[in-house]
Amino acid sequence: MASAAELLRHGMGALNRGDAVEALAHAEQVLAGNPEHLDALLLAGQALRALDRTHEAVDRLDEARRLAPAHPGLLSNLAALRLALGEPDRAVRHAREAARLDPEHFGAQLNLGLALLALKDYEASSTALERAEQLRPGQADVLRALAKARYRAGRAHLSARPLLEKAMALFPEDPELRALRADSLIQTAQTSAGIEAYRELLEREEGLPAADRQRYYSAYLLALQYDPDTSPADLLHAHQAWAEGLPEADSLARAGRGGEALRIGWLSPRFGPGPVASFLPAVLEAMRGPSARHYLYSGHRQGGPVSQRFRGSADAWRDLDELSPRAAAEAIAADRLDVLVDLAGHAPGGMLAALCYRPAPVQVTWLDSFCTTGLPEMDLFISDEVLTPVEDERWFTERIARLPGGRLCYRPQAVAPEPAARPAGDQVVFASFNRLSKLGDPVLQAWARILDAVPGAQLRVRNSLFEDPAAREDFLARCGRAGMDAARVSLHGYCSYSRIMADYQDVDIALDPFPFSGCTTTCDALWMGVPVVTRRGETLVSRQSASILQQLGLHDWIAESKDDYVTAAVRLANDVSQRRALRATLRESMQSAFRPAAFAGELLALLRAAVDQPGS
Repeated sequence: MASAAELLRHGMGALNRGDAVEALAHAEQVLAGNPEHLDALLLAGQALRALDRTHEAVDRLDEARRLAPAHPGLLSNLAALRLALGEPDRAVRHAREAARLDPEHFGAQLNLGLALLALKDYEASSTALERAEQLRPGQADVLRALAKARYRAGRAHLSARPLLEKAMALFPEDPELRALRADSLIQTAQTSAGIEAYRELLEREEGLPAADRQRYYSAYLLALQYDPDTSPADLLHAHQAWAEGLPEADSLARAGRGGEALRIGWLSPRFGPGPVASFLPAVLEAMRGPSARHYLYSGHRQGGPVSQRFRGSADAWRDLDELSPRAAAEAIAADRLDVLVDLAGHAPGGMLAALCYRPAPVQVTWLDSFCTTGLPEMDLFISDEVLTPVEDERWFTERIARLPGGRLCYRPQAVAPEPAARPAGDQVVFASFNRLSKLGDPVLQAWARILDAVPGAQLRVRNSLFEDPAAREDFLARCGRAGMDAARVSLHGYCSYSRIMADYQDVDIALDPFPFSGCTTTCDALWMGVPVVTRRGETLVSRQSASILQQLGLHDWIAESKDDYVTAAVRLANDVSQRRALRATLRESMQSAFRPAAFAGELLALLRAAVDQPGS
């Protein structure tokens, strides 16, 4: 009769040949004679894992762990199994303990990195995966996971691209890698290449899970907004094509509870720092009272003082981030809302797929939603007369509801310093603190003409991507090709919101990008007494700054062409007295134009009319 050692040797040989059934049989034969044989339990666990009998594999390895609680390999295998079961939090505990016991254990570092990646802790995931790469250089699975973790952590989009390309060469059919590469191109203003990369992804990946396909499609729709050659008709057709891919869904809407208080739901993945924090908290606080009850549905868990402020405005708070679209819709429907306001549209993290189940009888999109959603179940799009004139209603699948005082009401996210007078005789400083993705070549070419017409003027550009030396070098090269002297351009990386506001004290004129204009950045600049020059286009996103400036009566800064844009910026640069007067009065003008209490009344009246007169 074969000894236990011989049986295990034959079992490992079978496992290495891919015969997990034979390997399991040898392990079970040993365990029949000794149920606590550690190596047999380990072999049984590995064989069961290979046979996709994951729960049984966990049971075997748990038995082994009772015998050897400090076995790094065993703990690493348990981490891999917990990952396979969709339990990344438990996987992290096992892998972290394995790595503590043996920091040089490749499997422990790999599984720790994979588990942290699943938990969206991208920085910690990158650290573990980098250690795994050091232990076994060139491992394909490590490179793939590391490329994803580094990119998601925001680590130097341009510097991360070679790793993405390397991982894509190893895994050309991995849709997430392809999506990250497309996003990298968009984020660095390579708009045409990014759009084409998204199109190739969507054409090639017909078999994608529905949630992934919808996420990539929304990213593609957002990318189209940066393209100066994409017309309103193109945007409408692309959004309608997205909606055609949604599943058939029955309505979950239930009649509201009635009564004096309007039951309003607010749906967003960004109840934290960001654009929503500049336009919603003061309005929600002004709407508090017996006339409305507010239900906030969060698509992403966030902490901190901004999130706490949102929570303080809510009569009820629901976290939806771990729910499927159907389950999220059911959770919303259970609250029997009168109206649900989507605050994201196709922006990252948006939850439009849940709204196709119609969890509320009236569904509205607003704020960080800046184009038609294409969703047949979306009833209203809230806009204003500048952003969506009557002749543009044809580009929306929703009915247009206009707020008389403008679409948005701004208040800074944090206390901002008072605008400070610029020293007399200083060189003119132009600035853009907008996303790098908005700064395409036509924008840089216009800026080059402005600098050429204003001798000695400087251009200051701030963006978090400039923490990456490769991104700085690439941007300055693009500036040079556009005709700018790089010595007149200063680049600045990440800083806090308070620091951004303080930086405007050293800026004379903010240059708005096109066709995707600023919104929060425009308001920030104006609040700090800095005039903004914008170019109005054909799409809603190209008119955001124009809408804000028109509310302030500052029509001279709204250009209708690239030549007008350059002329307006140069004229303002040469008018020192006007800039000095604006510095002293713009904040007061902003406070007068954006009054949360008045705006809240207009918005509440619009929502009540939508509920009382559906379809009107």
